[in-house]
Amino acid sequence: MRTPDARALETTMNDDAAPAGPTDGATEEDLDRIAIARYRKEWGKGPFETADCVAFWRDEVLLIKRKNRPQKGRWATPGGFLDQDEPPYVSAIRELVEETVFKLTGEHAGKQIAGLLATAVVGTFRQEGEDRDPRAHINTTVTVLDLDLIEGLEKPEVQAEDDADDAKWTKLRDVPPVMYADHRDIVAKAARIAGRAFA
Repeated sequence: MRTPDARALETTMNDDAAPAGPTDGATEEDLDRIAIARYRKEWGKGPFETADCVAFWRDEVLLIKRKNRPQKGRWATPGGFLDQDEPPYVSAIRELVEETVFKLTGEHAGKQIAGLLATAVVGTFRQEGEDRDPRAHINTTVTVLDLDLIEGLEKPEVQAEDDADDAKWTKLRDVPPVMYADHRDIVAKAARIAGRAFA
């Protein structure tokens, strides 16, 4: 089996590449099944490694809306596949910036993001298993950021980019009950680590 790089794995799921075969009258579930079958034919069933980033600002968490199938349109945490030899923390911050154009403001504007955000890391954890992601056996290392730990940091500006259709700060009480794959569970675990109330 080939070892894909991060960009190739994400591109395989891009809606710009239409699924082979007729799709007239297909339901969203049908289109998801087609996309998953295409993904597995191209890359196999894994296991693959990803990194996710859960960033908290006061009583809000940063979420992105998925642009690609499967489960297109569901909310998720910023994240993606590791580049070759890339540590999970570096991947998590890279994906955070790529998908949300995460921008520091106020006195921290223009500072090097990865170094500054390292001071806000309050924990990491793993989510593993063959069934946690609909695409394949995809494990993830989650980096948890409490941005309130960065003195003088104003609320970072975000906008959707890359494979995100939307990016926004969401009140924890307003986190959707259904998210991509196990991402609601990821938010719940991260909230406990960061000392945030989350039902």
